[in-house]
This record gives sequence, C-alpha cells and structure tokens, in this order.
Amino acid sequence: LDFLVEHAAFTYRVKTKLNVGEPGFRGGTLGGPVWGVAVGDSFTFGMGVEHEATWVARLANLARREIINLSVPGWGPQQYTRAVERYGTSLSPKIFFYGIYSNDFEDVLLFDQWIRDPAYKQALESFLRTNSVAFNLWRLSGTNSNGGVEDIHLSGLDVKFNSQRLKTVLNNQRSNFASAWSLTKREIELAMDYSQRAAATFVLLYLPSKEEAYWNLIKEKEISLKSFDDGTEIFRTRILEFCKTRQIACLDLTLALRTRAAQ
Repeated sequence: LDFLVEHAAFTYRVKTKLNVGEPGFRGGTLGGPVWGVAVGDSFTFGMGVEHEATWVARLANLARREIINLSVPGWGPQQYTRAVERYGTSLSPKIFFYGIYSNDFEDVLLFDQWIRDPAYKQALESFLRTNSVAFNLWRLSGTNSNGGVEDIHLSGLDVKFNSQRLKTVLNNQRSNFASAWSLTKREIELAMDYSQRAAATFVLLYLPSKEEAYWNLIKEKEISLKSFDDGTEIFRTRILEFCKTRQIACLDLTLALRTRAAQ
C-alpha cells in the first residue's frame, strides 16, 4: 500500500512494506533477515510521520538490522500480545519491543469489556465506527475530541491542554487502575512467554504522553492539578516496579522528555 493520510494536524504517507505477507502492517524498513519486531499503538506505528521517521525505522537504520513494525493506532495490550503470538513469533526475531503508552490503562479495559459483554459489541458508537464514514470523519475532525476548551497554554510553546479533560482522565485512572493493571500485567507476561518460546529477548518500552512530559509546567499553570501528582505516575511506576521485579529490560523516555520540556 502507498497512500496519503490527510488530517487536521498533520499529513503523511503510509507505505506498507510487503515483507510481512498479507496482514498489512507498516512492516520493515531495510529488508533482509528479521532482527526485531515492534508492537504497540500509534506511537510505535508512527502516526503523523513518514515511515523513515518512526522510531522503529530509525532504530533499524542505526542498528543496521531489520525491525518489523506490527503496531496499529488505537490498539491496547491485548492486541499487542496477539500480534506477538500470531505474527511476530513466526518471523523468528532476536528481540521483541513491546511499547506501552500511558493511555493503555483505558484501552485494556475497553477491550476486556468488548470481549466479555456481547451487548457492548452492538453499542451505537461501535456500530457507527465500523459502518459510517460520516461519523468517523466527524470523530476525527477534532470537533468533539477535547470535551471542552484547551485552557492551559504553556508560555513560549505551541502546546495546549484541557484541564477538565486531564482531571477526568486522571480520576478514571485512579478508580480503575487495579483492574487495568491486572489485565495489562497478564498481557505483558503472555507476551514474555511467547518471546521466550521464540528464543527472543523481550524489551518493554514506556512511552509517556505529552501530558506526562509537560506535567511540571502544566501544574504551574493550573494549581488545582497538583493534587493529581500521584495519578500521573501510577501507571509508569507500576510498570517500572514490574520490570525490576521480573528483571526485564525496560526503557523509559519520561525523565529525558521532562528534562527537555523544562528547557
């Protein structure tokens, strides 16, 4: 495939490489023997950037070794693990990169609900997402995505946040975290098991949100958000503790990006 994606915030071309057969993932960069496989959501897929600018392609070029990108925007941990099992292991990689993004605590619950509750599968929004072009154009246009006004503007930066949406997300994370973490942990452990069976190294990546990277500047602008300090760290902290306990290689970009944001 080779097509142009035109969005309100960006335009980029997706070229799906044909070295992974029929599934239609973004695939590889260099060609040749597969060294690594990457799974994740839009951050690993590279939403908004050309193929060569994704972190997967950049790493492949730096390492001079092929890495196959099996990521899909909107996916969560259950889907990452299924991609490892169904497509990744058959490629016989030396290493699996498993990208966890901060909104996975929401995605993992939605997928679990979709699996367990047949009625949920027939929900109106789900039906419209699947069947209505007009609905999806409206949904992706940005007109309904913020749930309010972006009232936090960081000085000297073209970065804006919606304080009400931040509070809603962090409150939901607090109340649903135990269930979300239990599901996430299970999927990571399953992926580790598939990786081990394939005789591959498993590497966990923690990819922070824009809100996490700019958190110290955000709460300076909106004092009421300081009470959510623990909420912004809860998912990342648990991931890092899990990696330490299980002796998993874990790469976390949060501190590096916060340092850069502060500058």
